[in-house]
Amino acid sequence: MRAVIDRRRQIRVRQTSARTRDGIDVSGVVFALFTLGEPAETFFVTYDLVEGGDAPGPQDLRLVELRDAPGGNGMMGRQVIGRLADCFDEEDQWAIHRFVQAVHQGNGLQPMQVERSGREVWRPFLYDPRRVRAAGVLGRTFNRETQLWEDWTRAPMDIAVDTFRRLLEQIDFDRLYDIQARDALLREFSDSFRREMILQGVLRVRYVERRDGMPISVGDNWRPEELRISEPFDLPVQHKPLRGRGIRVLHAGFTQLQPTHPDVFRLYRYDFWRSAKRLEVLPQRTDFERGALRALAEARLQAQREMANSLLRILNSPGLSRLALGARLFEAMEMYANRPDVRQQLPRETVNLIREMRRMLLGPGKSRGEERLEDGEEAS
Repeated sequence: MRAVIDRRRQIRVRQTSARTRDGIDVSGVVFALFTLGEPAETFFVTYDLVEGGDAPGPQDLRLVELRDAPGGNGMMGRQVIGRLADCFDEEDQWAIHRFVQAVHQGNGLQPMQVERSGREVWRPFLYDPRRVRAAGVLGRTFNRETQLWEDWTRAPMDIAVDTFRRLLEQIDFDRLYDIQARDALLREFSDSFRREMILQGVLRVRYVERRDGMPISVGDNWRPEELRISEPFDLPVQHKPLRGRGIRVLHAGFTQLQPTHPDVFRLYRYDFWRSAKRLEVLPQRTDFERGALRALAEARLQAQREMANSLLRILNSPGLSRLALGARLFEAMEMYANRPDVRQQLPRETVNLIREMRRMLLGPGKSRGEERLEDGEEAS
C-alpha cells in the first residue's frame, strides 16, 4: 500500500512568520481548506474590452466576480458584476486565450442557460483515479529533516505559507496597521490571498461574452439570457504544484497578524498618535507664527518710523553746529537703542552703526558729558 487518501475536506493550519515591505516581522496562523473529493470549481472569464479598441490579447483576460444585487425594484435574487479581477498568471492567460480563439473559430459559443440557484452537494465524494494517484503517489514529498515521506496534505500548506509571505512583503507595516484604513486593507489582502490560493488548485473556466458584442463592465446586471458561453475548459496542470496533484483549494485565510516584537506595535501606535497630534497642532501653530511675524514686522516698522521722525526734527533744528548736530543725532539714536521696546526691533546692523557713530563722534576715550562740555566751551 503506497498511500491512504481521505476524500473528505481537509483543513490544515500553521503558525507562520512573515516580513512586511519595510522589514518588520509579523506572525499569524495561516490555514487552508482543500479536498480531492470534489470536482474542480468553475469560473467565468471574459476580456476586459474597450469599445472600438484593438483585438484582445491574453493580458486582457479577467475573472468575473459576481455579487448580489441590491434588493428592491424587481432586483431581488439577481446578481451584478462586482469586479473583473486580473489574477491569472502568464501561463494560464495564454492557455485560456488559445482556448477562446479556438472556440471562436469553431463557433463553440452557445446561449447561456439560467442555472438553478443553490450549491450542489457531492455525496458520495467524487472519485477521480487520476487525481487520487497524483496526490497519493506523485504528490508525496520527502522531508530531509525528519527523514520521512510527507503525505499529500502538506503541499497545500507549503504553498499557502509561500503565497502569504510573498503577498505580505508587498505591504508596508504602516499601511497594515493604519487605524483609519486597516479593515479595508486587510479585507483586500485576505481576498487576494484566498483568490490566489484557489487559482493554485484544479479549476476550470468558461468564457462568456455578450450577444450584442458590447464589453462586459463592472456594475452590469448579470443576465444569462443576454450572454453566450463556452464549454468548461480545464486549466493545464503544469507549473502549478497543487493543480498537478489534483487538489482543489476551497478556502484559505489567516488570523489576526501581530508583530513578532511587541515593542514595535507600541512604538508605532505612539508614533501614529504623535503624528496625528502634530497634524492637529500644525495649522494652529502656523497661524500663531504668521501672526507673530506680522506683529513683529508692524512693531519694527513703527519703531523705525518713530526714530526717523525724531531724527528728522533734529536735522531741521536751526542754529546748531555740525558737531552739536551730530551729538544730538547720536543721543537720539542711543536713546532709542537703549529702550527695550525699540532695541528688540532694531536690526543688528543698526546697532553696529550706532556704535560706530559713537566712536567717530566721541572718540575712544570720551563720554557724552565731556563732549557736551567741549561743545559748550566752543559755543561760548
